[in-house]
Amino acid sequence: MKLLLNVEEACSFLQMNERTLKSGLISGTLDIGSAIITKVINNKPRYKYHIPIKELKIYGISYEDFLETG
Repeated sequence: MKLLLNVEEACSFLQMNERTLKSGLISGTLDIGSAIITKVINNKPRYKYHIPIKELKIYGISYEDFLETG
């Protein structure tokens, strides 16, 4: 059983573009996961995104059901 989604999978499920999803996770306005700074290069932070599937159930459909409806 899969526990985490990558950014592309979450974008497909939520029907939003990657920039919006990442921005929402970084700023904390999108409460489906978190963005973690992994390193800073040239004063620009690099992030890793943590998006648990269980947090997406607030949208009324499970990720597995979403995949089945394709």
